[in-house]
Amino acid sequence: MFNPLSLTVFLYAVVVAQEPRVPQQLDIGSFAYDPAVVSEGDLSAILWKDGVTSELYLSSSDGHGVTWSAPVRVDDAPAGTARFVSNHSLAVCEGVLYAAWQDGRNGANDTYFSRSFDGGQTWSASMRLEDGYAAGSQAVDALQIVASGDYVYVAMRVDNPSGGEDIWMASSMDQGATWNPSLMANAGGADCDYFVVNTCTCGGCGGMNVFITFADDRNQAEMDDLFLRMSHNGGVSWMMNMLDEQIDEAGPGVGDVEAPEVLSVGGMTGLAIAWLEDETPTSAVEEELHVRYSPDGGHMWPIPEAVLGSGADVDNPALAFDGSTLLVAWEDDRTGVDEVYLAVSRDFGISWIEHQISTDGGAYPVLSGQGDLWAVSYSAGGFPERTEMAVSRDGAMSFLPAMDLELGGGADSDYVEIAYNSMYDNFVTAWLDDASGSNRVFTGGARSQTLQAVSPSFVPGDVIHFEASHFPISDDGAMFAVFVSRGTGNYAVPYGDGRSTGLASNPYLPGYLNVLSGTLDASGFGATVPTTVPRTPGVTWYATGLSYLVSSSTGKVYPLTLTDRIEISVQ
Repeated sequence: MFNPLSLTVFLYAVVVAQEPRVPQQLDIGSFAYDPAVVSEGDLSAILWKDGVTSELYLSSSDGHGVTWSAPVRVDDAPAGTARFVSNHSLAVCEGVLYAAWQDGRNGANDTYFSRSFDGGQTWSASMRLEDGYAAGSQAVDALQIVASGDYVYVAMRVDNPSGGEDIWMASSMDQGATWNPSLMANAGGADCDYFVVNTCTCGGCGGMNVFITFADDRNQAEMDDLFLRMSHNGGVSWMMNMLDEQIDEAGPGVGDVEAPEVLSVGGMTGLAIAWLEDETPTSAVEEELHVRYSPDGGHMWPIPEAVLGSGADVDNPALAFDGSTLLVAWEDDRTGVDEVYLAVSRDFGISWIEHQISTDGGAYPVLSGQGDLWAVSYSAGGFPERTEMAVSRDGAMSFLPAMDLELGGGADSDYVEIAYNSMYDNFVTAWLDDASGSNRVFTGGARSQTLQAVSPSFVPGDVIHFEASHFPISDDGAMFAVFVSRGTGNYAVPYGDGRSTGLASNPYLPGYLNVLSGTLDASGFGATVPTTVPRTPGVTWYATGLSYLVSSSTGKVYPLTLTDRIEISVQ
């Protein structure tokens, strides 16, 4: 049993605003396209295409997402080659970065692949992946890449000679060093439109299970149904007794499916699928959002599909799932203008709690998170749009007020993407903004948990204390400590934790724990006792907060949740 250490602290109710990180421009060209963002452990990365040269570049950071590298070129295509990326062109697992893109060096666009083992500083020679046809003969017009363990999967939508499109999947079992013969997912003879590929969370199932959902019109021309294919042997073959299983319940040729999403959390459990559908008996014109959950990895579907956003025109769905909490976000026009909504289910889609997230217009939501911490980011307002993010600290039961990730400094922003770093409980975002006259790549983000230094003047000798806010609800009753330093660096959280605090060597714990710690309440708030501002005029100090528990029987300290690093300027 765990009991927090008992300390006398000065507490009072106050709401401290979340603090988004200062946005940073990453690209060095004249304009950019289509950012993709990933974050895992001590590695974050953002990929984009240069709008002039069509070259692909990546910038990397650690799990904090504060300091970013200079852009590094990823591809090696000859000058003048057309290349295309999307928000699904980048994956990371166990410290290895994987990139896939459309590349016209051979004629029609092929799929090319590269990987990096050093955080994106160097990349392997580009490799063409098999798509069922000779190089440059049939165009790949969309692709997605995912990775788990040593397994890497790339799904491609490929033009076929008959004028339609097929879905192909390339797979690797050795981190992209070699590739299995590619498999066609659909049965052929129909036109495949929307598709999505996913495997379990990084390392969650060893990566051997992969799922593809796609829509085609085999049963009725121009009326797409939704189908599922899966492989349980790393993409060597499809599971043959489930050839093209139809997932939507409308029936063959009934309803028109768009924009599927699929997520698996591991092994043969926890498969969730969401899609848009109209031209059904219940919605002849307006698109509705449909969600289904399978408890055994898509083999059985005992729970009827849920329908959300009925009566409004739903667009741009996003799906998130951590094995117990299922979230979908979308935009619809029920109020007369598109706003962003989010629904959460704790019983695998049987019942839902819905939230309106945006308040003055919203579009293109993206989701990420797990456990207590979830975030939805989106384009807010009418033209010019801004990039906002709303965060939940209680498992999506409620959301804090949305933050402007551009801190009021943007012009018109688009194409926001988000990644959640579970090591640092951190949300890393990327977006395009044309404040300079053309779209450039920016990064920012925030953590729910916030640390703030409070003083009337920050003058040496004046009173000062620290306030913690918005810590995860599961940290209720935990202690929090404030690490303070006069420099930045990679001082690691003690007690065998190893995460970087972002601070230089810190001499202030545990000797000053009695004034640099407090207790968190159910709202995620806590405060330290008052102390005095250091007598170091003109010096900037840095601080990071950490929640923790202490075993009442052994005294062992269990670190929990870290905040972003803050600056304290002594006047």
